[in-house]
Amino acid sequence: MQPFIINERTNFSIVKLIDQDLKFHDKIYILDAVKKATDAHLDLVCFQLPSDNQLALCKILDYGKWKYREEKNKKKVAAKVVSEVKEIRFTPVIGDNDVDHKLKQVFDFLEDGHEVLMVMQFKGIYRRHFDIGEERMQFILDKCKDIGEVVNYKKMNNQIMVRMKKQKVKKEEK
Repeated sequence: MQPFIINERTNFSIVKLIDQDLKFHDKIYILDAVKKATDAHLDLVCFQLPSDNQLALCKILDYGKWKYREEKNKKKVAAKVVSEVKEIRFTPVIGDNDVDHKLKQVFDFLEDGHEVLMVMQFKGIYRRHFDIGEERMQFILDKCKDIGEVVNYKKMNNQIMVRMKKQKVKKEEK
C-alpha cells in the first residue's frame, strides 16, 4: 500500500501514532494527531489503513523529505543489482587461441561479479560427434577451475550448457 497524507476528513477517528520524536501513542483521535502535525509544521502520513481488529498506523514526518529518501534508496538498490548472466558460446572445433580469448572474457566477467553461461553448440555434422564437444568443454572447465565453480551442468541434444560463478576465496588455516 502506498502511504498517503491525512487531512481532517477521514473515515476513521482513532489511530495509532508515531510522532516526530518517535514516541508511540497507542490510541489517539485523528483530530488530535492532525493538530500535533500542524503544530510541528509536518505532515500526518498513514502507512497502514485500519482493518477489522487494528487501528490505522500514522506517523508525523516531513512527507516530501521521506519521499525523496525513498526514491534515493530505490535508486541505490537498483544500482546494486548489477549481476547478470553473461553468455559465451563455443563450438567443438574451436581453436586453442580462440578458447584462450573467450576464457579471458569469462575471467573478466567472473571478476566483475557476473555469472557466466558457457554454451557448447553442436551444428551440422558436429551433432553426431557429441563426445568431441564434451571433451572440449571439459578442457575449458579444467582451465576455469581456479577462478570459477560450476553451478549447473546440462547436456541437451544440441548443446552443453555450463553455468559458472566466481569461486569463493577460502581462508587459509593456520
